[in-house]
Amino acid sequence: MNKSVLVVILFFSTVNIFSSCHKYKDENVDVTFEVPLNITPVKDTIQVGDTLTLEANFPDSIKEVTTGKYFKLANFDFKTRVWFEKLVSDTLYISQQPGVISSFNFYPQSGNINNIGTTFASFVIAYADAKYIARIKIIPKQAGIFNIGFYSLLMEKNIILDSVDLGPSDAGGKKIAYLKNIWYTINNGNTNVDLLKQHSKLVSTSTNPNQLNVQQEQKGTYTFVVK
Repeated sequence: MNKSVLVVILFFSTVNIFSSCHKYKDENVDVTFEVPLNITPVKDTIQVGDTLTLEANFPDSIKEVTTGKYFKLANFDFKTRVWFEKLVSDTLYISQQPGVISSFNFYPQSGNINNIGTTFASFVIAYADAKYIARIKIIPKQAGIFNIGFYSLLMEKNIILDSVDLGPSDAGGKKIAYLKNIWYTINNGNTNVDLLKQHSKLVSTSTNPNQLNVQQEQKGTYTFVVK
């Protein structure tokens, strides 16, 4: 090998080593967004035939739970599911209580409730003028103690949110937002939780009282009596 070829090889080897030492690296970051909902009137007891109103009314800049920052999610499908259960025993977890959607009539004014089954239905939140809106009238047809709760079909799907800019990574690349979960908070946490604790067994007060379970059971469901 002649001297000039050797010099060229050594030059490019040095460049490659330098480049690999200074390679920018992206960072995957889990994000969880909090969706505020309201169920009114906020009271623990109503009568058969009374009306509850389920509402969503919030801008498309939405709070990310871990950072507390707000990020724009425009025209986003939250894929929200809602359940209606009757609390029949304090020895059963919420997930074990019987589904009773047929005990209610629904009258959508904006948004919708569709794909109705025995326990679950899709809660469709409409998007217009940079806001998310829904308003559903719910009328109970029979007496009992009931629990309404919410979750997203996107939970743990790790969907990349290209529109969410988390800034640069420590390695000079960018932070890539992966959707981990969507939390639903009802009435800013005013959910008649004491009534729920009396009539259902809770993971968040027994086997696993972590932040996620407290959020889902105690802030993300609504409990009420129908007489």
